Amino acid sequence: IPSSFIRHEYHPPMSRGRRRIVRALVILGSILAFLSVFAIWTERQALNTDDWVDTSGRLLENQTVRSTLSDYLVDQLYENVDVEKELSERLPGDTKDPAGPAAGGLRQVAGQGAEKVLETSTAQELWKQANRTAHEQLLAVLENKKEAVETEEGNVRLNLGDLLTNLAEEVGIGESLAEKLPPDAAQVEILKSDQLKTAQDIAVAIKGLALVLSILTFLCFALAIYLSRDERWVTVLLSGIGLVAAGFGVIVVRQIAGGIVVDQLVEDEGVKPAGEAAWSIGTS
Repeated sequence: IPSSFIRHEYHPPMSRGRRRIVRALVILGSILAFLSVFAIWTERQALNTDDWVDTSGRLLENQTVRSTLSDYLVDQLYENVDVEKELSERLPGDTKDPAGPAAGGLRQVAGQGAEKVLETSTAQELWKQANRTAHEQLLAVLENKKEAVETEEGNVRLNLGDLLTNLAEEVGIGESLAEKLPPDAAQVEILKSDQLKTAQDIAVAIKGLALVLSILTFLCFALAIYLSRDERWVTVLLSGIGLVAAGFGVIVVRQIAGGIVVDQLVEDEGVKPAGEAAWSIGTS
């Protein structure tokens, strides 16, 4: 065998220092892959309106979320409108007296029928539109657009007023209800003004982070494989194991974080099952 061929093909074993560098690069690449998953999810889910609207549609398809939302809308209806008075104005002559019991009965009917109403295409479109408007408002505030911040004073709300009106019409309270609902009826606060600065800082830090982390992950694995010489197959195997470990870590953190997030954001025990369902769908 020509000596030139032997010199070209043969590489001395990796030194202990080089082997440590290769292992460190594989570990670093695995950690970056783990972080990339969360960065990509946040950028696509939290900072992309179309993706969030799609997710909101899937939320309403969940029975637990739909049931909780229907209870909330019925509660808002009775808190903001004198339903008994509305019924008494519609009942003729001496039949006005049963308006009170009828209002209570109607609440039961509304509670039973609200979930069915939320299954209709009209209600689902109103829900998606409300989520689109709220998300666009959220992005405007996070991007520190002066007009949005001044108009909303840093507060972002999910306005379900149209959905509430649709529910009232479906259960037969009347089409004029929209004019009698106060402006703050069925509005869910998403971001408070005192949280604005922190939210803006997080948004700035996350923007573009998904791409940077993904590139760094690839570079770490590529460099580790390049430095491995004749042991590259081992490094490829270790890189694969690192990616599997990163994926498993994401699943574990998702489960742990879900419990913490829901406990922190949802105080009402009756609403927590819906919060857990929302977390599961939103991070799926």
